[in-house]
Amino acid sequence: MTTIRRWGNSGAVRIPRRILLQANMQEGTEVEIFLSKEGEIMLRAIRKRENIQELFADYDGGFFQTEEINWGKPQGNEVW
Repeated sequence: MTTIRRWGNSGAVRIPRRILLQANMQEGTEVEIFLSKEGEIMLRAIRKRENIQELFADYDGGFFQTEEINWGKPQGNEVW
């Protein structure tokens, strides 16, 4: 059990070492904090992708087309 303490204008809690070890986290681990549908505060480690293969692992090959925008004739000293 722990207690929420004030940290500036925010609340802070200490996470026991055994919990950090079980969650495979350590000091410096970036986490996202969110509220579950049941109203529980949840922490989730942010997993950084290590390489280009991981970055595109879930890419399905689709993409969207963009079209060039016509901004009209130059109005001042623009250099085109």
